[in-house]
Amino acid sequence: MSKSVKYGSIFVIFSVLFISGLSITYGNSNQYAFGAEQTSDPYIKILYSINVGTEEYLIHYNVCAGEQAIQNPKILLESNYETVQYESTKIIYPYSCSGYESQIHTKSINMVKITLI
Repeated sequence: MSKSVKYGSIFVIFSVLFISGLSITYGNSNQYAFGAEQTSDPYIKILYSINVGTEEYLIHYNVCAGEQAIQNPKILLESNYETVQYESTKIIYPYSCSGYESQIHTKSINMVKITLI
């Protein structure tokens, strides 16, 4: 196999992987910017959680605005062990979402309640 064919093949493979990576990245970031449901009320959607220690969870969630923007959202997380309040400096525009993550101490992820206050 000649060097030009070998390098040409490598170039094609990396180009395909790069373009695929761009579409995956764009798709994920676009979900946060424009992924809100067309509802008039704001809502919170838990994406996933990770157990990071004994009865300790890191929760990834979206806060989504309805008809009106949310400026500096205040988020309340409640569990069977603690209540934690977070305040963000983000602006969530109408019908869009913003991603957040928070850590909370709880016996079970099913016992966590997240509220926009």
